[in-house]
Amino acid sequence: MRYKGNISVLRVLSVLGVMTVMMIVMTACQRRDLEVYDAGTARLHIYTDWLTHFGDVPDEMTLLLYGSDNRLIRSIENQEDPTYMTIDLKAGEYRLIIFNGNTDIDAFPSLRFENLSDFEKAAVRAKMITTRALKNWDQGTQYMCDPLEPFGCALDTIVITPDMLEQSLVFVDYRDRDKLENNYTDINFYEVVEPMRTKIEVRVFIKKGFKYLRSMEGNLSGMADGFYMNRVDRTQETGTLLFDTWRIESIPGQIDQGWVKTTLDTWGLPFGKEMAINRESTDNILNLAFLLNGKDTRGNNTFTFSYPVGKIMKYLTPTGDAMTKAEALKHIEVEITIDGDWSPELPDVDPDESTSGAGFDAHVADWEDGGTINLGGF
Repeated sequence: MRYKGNISVLRVLSVLGVMTVMMIVMTACQRRDLEVYDAGTARLHIYTDWLTHFGDVPDEMTLLLYGSDNRLIRSIENQEDPTYMTIDLKAGEYRLIIFNGNTDIDAFPSLRFENLSDFEKAAVRAKMITTRALKNWDQGTQYMCDPLEPFGCALDTIVITPDMLEQSLVFVDYRDRDKLENNYTDINFYEVVEPMRTKIEVRVFIKKGFKYLRSMEGNLSGMADGFYMNRVDRTQETGTLLFDTWRIESIPGQIDQGWVKTTLDTWGLPFGKEMAINRESTDNILNLAFLLNGKDTRGNNTFTFSYPVGKIMKYLTPTGDAMTKAEALKHIEVEITIDGDWSPELPDVDPDESTSGAGFDAHVADWEDGGTINLGGF
């Protein structure tokens, strides 16, 4: 009997053990999983300085935000206050680009955006001129638009580490994650917008035939066709610019000699070609075409000159001193001067009365008094 009684006790203990295990398993199936959640959030206050270098506060600004993989995360337009913007970000590494205006296809008539979804490839490029009827002197030339509208850009890398944020890591039930309030840490960033246009001035001294000049045009090859937004460098790809508006500056007491000048906003010299030591003379060709108010003995009234100016183009400081590359990238004026042995000599012509009223007639001005007069294109 005792033996059988011991068997019963063992069976009871076995049943109780099985039931205990089952209760543990069932209880475990109902447990609430916890996960680590980053509750800390940086509230970036971005203050944008437009006045120091760009010169004016625009009506609208755009901010492009990229992740550490260089892919676009967010594009934000701000029309209310282009000098201030807030963004909430988690810990991580980000890159941002700020510029005036927006990315609409018609926002800038003279430029287009390229590859904005990829920080490494984002660029601004000049549109091409499609409305100009080419003349005899520039047949086959394709012109890019000069930047008609002011355009400025700022870029920065933002690194937010967990130790910069209050209450960064917490344990929370995954089902309650959306109910958890973020703990914001205010961080200020200050961005300065740089202008992306470079003004170029071309000065040409005419040492003979100045009095016969009616109108003038020209072009310049080898100029950057835009800039890379990810580093605010000019593109290496180039295009040709059109100069179709000139002014003449006569010299008091002279009617056969004088200066012709023009200025134009450009994207500047190509990346790697900022300094003259890195350029060949033929990298930039200046072509000039003069229309006279009469014909020479061969019946010609249009005369062209071509100059390899790659080595004589230079960035200038306001005092006229040559600039370093770093200073050059601040986009002060570029100057080209054609004088001395390169000064063009225009032939004598017989004034053609049939052209009276077209362009500029040198004989209607009091040349001996000197002065500046606008000179139109062909």
